Amino acid sequence: MKKFVLIIFFYLFTSVSNSNSEDKINIGIFLGFSGLVETLTPSMADSIELPFKEIVSLENFFNNMNFKLSRVDSGCNDIEKTNNEIDELSKKNLIAIIGGACPGISKLVLSKFNLPNKIIMISPADSSFDLNKLEDKKLFFRTVANDTRMSEILADITKDRGIKKVAITFSNTDYDKNMAFTYKNALENKKIQVTIFKEHKQKDDNYSKYVSSLAAAGGEALAIFNEYDTGGKEIVLTSLDSGMFEKFIFAENMISDDLINFFENNLKNSFGVLQGSTDKGFKLFEELAINNGIDPNSPFVGESYDAASLLILAIKSAGSLKSNLISENLIAVANKPGVKIYPGQIEKALKILEKGKPINYEGATKIEFSEDGDTKGSYLEIEFKGKKLKIKKER
Repeated sequence: MKKFVLIIFFYLFTSVSNSNSEDKINIGIFLGFSGLVETLTPSMADSIELPFKEIVSLENFFNNMNFKLSRVDSGCNDIEKTNNEIDELSKKNLIAIIGGACPGISKLVLSKFNLPNKIIMISPADSSFDLNKLEDKKLFFRTVANDTRMSEILADITKDRGIKKVAITFSNTDYDKNMAFTYKNALENKKIQVTIFKEHKQKDDNYSKYVSSLAAAGGEALAIFNEYDTGGKEIVLTSLDSGMFEKFIFAENMISDDLINFFENNLKNSFGVLQGSTDKGFKLFEELAINNGIDPNSPFVGESYDAASLLILAIKSAGSLKSNLISENLIAVANKPGVKIYPGQIEKALKILEKGKPINYEGATKIEFSEDGDTKGSYLEIEFKGKKLKIKKER
């Protein structure tokens, strides 16, 4: 299990109400460092830690306390492991968790840990639609939009590109199933024919049988809902080698540097969608991420940075470590009115809050929370040009 602690000392503001027995503010970074998303989570965790590094020298805003960040491996689709790690979380005297990167993990941790202990959770990656239905007592927030939104955007792009028939395949995980079902419904509402809707196993020994049945049903493009390194790569490779499909449609979890570098010019007719933005916030985050060795186009890194930044600013704005006050202030610092705050501007935001004035945290992903802690998100239509990802436009 990958686990380490980053301790960053800073002074918390004088008026803070601290219920911790320790003189620390303990935050858990609870991500799947092993399992299905293990290639994504190290960059996410690095991005979560960036805002805390920004405040390391801002002692004048805080009162002799320190943040203690603990990386904890939630696993992914391994309930026994997740339950064991929940027990570990219980020993850390946490006031908040940033995490939940696998379908079902957030729901499980919320029900067994956050809700009973009245602890805030901010997920930068769990987009499961059914989380909207939880009675979370305003303890659950996410900086990633739910599955419905991304699938609908992908369907819009498909229609705009003039595609009339699509074959769809998806893995046997809840995340990919939900994304695929929503995409299928959105296509059909736009009068686009779904020629086949077929589930496949992750990490199967032979994808030829799946690709053959998909091709037999026909379709101008094959939409793939699967992690790149748990079968997605093999489906694309089998399709290209056999000549059965040449055009692919990708949701966010298929798109990575590995995909681009391996297939190069073979994806020139393909397209997909990523959460992100082309505005000032993303450009500033891009520079900040690159300077810290993080790929700014890696999935969920912008959302991870925003989750951490918002938590820091909400604690400052609340003047307390009590969950109900942090919850109220997460919405207050994220939404209008107030001075717009972008990546790398934590100090500026703290100075404004110190004066009792409002801020509007835009961040890397143009965050704005609804009353139930969700965000609409912003999306990028992308296509492939050799070894480069080209952003066609923001959606």
